[in-house]
Amino acid sequence: MRYFYTLIAILFLFSNSSLAQRYELIWSDEFDTNLDKETWDLWDGTAFNNEDQYYTPRDKNAYTDDGKLYIVGLRENYGGRKWTSARLETQNNFEFQYGKVEIRAKLPQGKGLWPAFWMLGSNIDDQIRGQDIGWPYSGEIDIMEYRGHLPAQTNGTIHFSAVEPDFPRDQQADKRSIGKEYDLPSVSFADDFHLFQFQWSDSLMVWYIDNVEFFRLTREEIMERTSYYPFDQPFFFILNLAIGGDFLGDMYQPDSSTPSRNEVVIDYIRVFQDANINLRFL
Repeated sequence: MRYFYTLIAILFLFSNSSLAQRYELIWSDEFDTNLDKETWDLWDGTAFNNEDQYYTPRDKNAYTDDGKLYIVGLRENYGGRKWTSARLETQNNFEFQYGKVEIRAKLPQGKGLWPAFWMLGSNIDDQIRGQDIGWPYSGEIDIMEYRGHLPAQTNGTIHFSAVEPDFPRDQQADKRSIGKEYDLPSVSFADDFHLFQFQWSDSLMVWYIDNVEFFRLTREEIMERTSYYPFDQPFFFILNLAIGGDFLGDMYQPDSSTPSRNEVVIDYIRVFQDANINLRFL
């Protein structure tokens, strides 16, 4: 009889676990029509981090075709830069708090390429005494970050501040980061599509590649490094392909070996939330 009750207890635990993980799709973009510009805002201008590209809203830098989104980096003179590319954001159009993200994509390979799928806290433009809260105080979640000269490796990272977004302040001194690299066993992220996944709750963040977990970060681990936790708010998506920049290091900036056309190809982006918990999304 004792074995019977033990079996019942085990089944109960598995049942509860399954219930807790019963996600429902709340939003997606399958890119099977023209780019939805009511959801995605396209940058027009330069960026940060000593990047080389000029981001344009032109169709040649961001477009959909055959059910996929293409973010295209081109070697061309434009806006005083030698490269163009695209950066797409969902700020004020789609923002969500907690859930699971899946992005199926194929990445380019080449020196000087820096594509990323990431999120920023929705309070980034909120005002404190007439100034934006800004980065890193809003929080940043990098679902996928990649260096084109390391085609089998990606990164999952968070950025935040050690202190509250008060003034005066020093963003460089206040910033903190925690992250981890993932290496494919033998192939390149440029060879085929891969699934980049991120799971987020009030107590835990987990990163996966092709359903393989590679990084887990608890709220307690983050709070050991900060007195200000920015990850209990809605976040919005950013998809971009940077050309050059600090993340790549001095030796790996774009040069004559870098292909003149580079594509990030995204099959879909999907957001799921727990069907049993009332979570927030815009």
